[in-house]
Amino acid sequence: MCIAYLRFQPEQEIALFIAANRDEFHRRPTAYADIWPDHDTIIAGRDLEAGGTWLGMNRQGGAALITNIRHPMALKSTATSRGALVLNALRHQAADPAHWHDADPLAQWLQKQGPLDSYNGFNLIFGDAKALYYLSNYALIAADTCSHKQHLHPLKAGSYTLSNANLYTPWPKTEALGKSLAQVDVSALRPHDFHEPQSSFVRDFTGEVFARLADTQQAAPERLPQTGITKELEQLLSSPFIISPDYGTRSSSIVLIFKDGSSFLAERSFDPQAHIIQQRYFFQRQGQVIRGH
Repeated sequence: MCIAYLRFQPEQEIALFIAANRDEFHRRPTAYADIWPDHDTIIAGRDLEAGGTWLGMNRQGGAALITNIRHPMALKSTATSRGALVLNALRHQAADPAHWHDADPLAQWLQKQGPLDSYNGFNLIFGDAKALYYLSNYALIAADTCSHKQHLHPLKAGSYTLSNANLYTPWPKTEALGKSLAQVDVSALRPHDFHEPQSSFVRDFTGEVFARLADTQQAAPERLPQTGITKELEQLLSSPFIISPDYGTRSSSIVLIFKDGSSFLAERSFDPQAHIIQQRYFFQRQGQVIRGH
């Protein structure tokens, strides 16, 4: 992922609302969102080059996503795949849905991920209707240290917009998308609204969110962040939705996690000209998944 909006309200009917864009080179082989045949608890798109994913949900009501941190001077060609962190988080949740967020299981899971500085820069967020966590190695790579310290941060109820710096970095694109998606009212949505993923109701709701994710407005030059790339590339990457022949927004995703553990995922995929080439919908309740296209 390259930009994601999250609204975490564990006391509300929709405990977690995610809307996100994945930006990537168009030549990188990718599979559309689906139930994974080798990990059938996972519903996600798949990076066919490294084997992981950027965003997904599982049959147990959990969700996870990752964004890369833009820090060209700290890139390692031998780094561990960041997409594996999303897969590992989803599998950890699925293994023990009632206790995955207890202190000991979380500590054990974190230790199994290895030193955070073995990965290129990342922000990982994962959780369910009851708990949401943030993990990043931003401080490690920004300081160019060799520390193996690992910190997992619980997130409070609220709204967050994340791109290619740490969670609390205000960029023009995160501010713009956050304000836009804050206007989406999910208070009246209920799990039964999504039992038929191909219904007009589902298409109308997802259509509104996808339209907000499709914002191609670039930032004013004087507001561009400085992340170590050229000003021209910084300008191209400054919109929530990116269009270019080589690199751009490959897909947009919506995830809803309901208080009762039901969940919904919608994915819309694009070609280099931003034409829609695929749409997929998945509704999960009590481990059973209904698909729509």
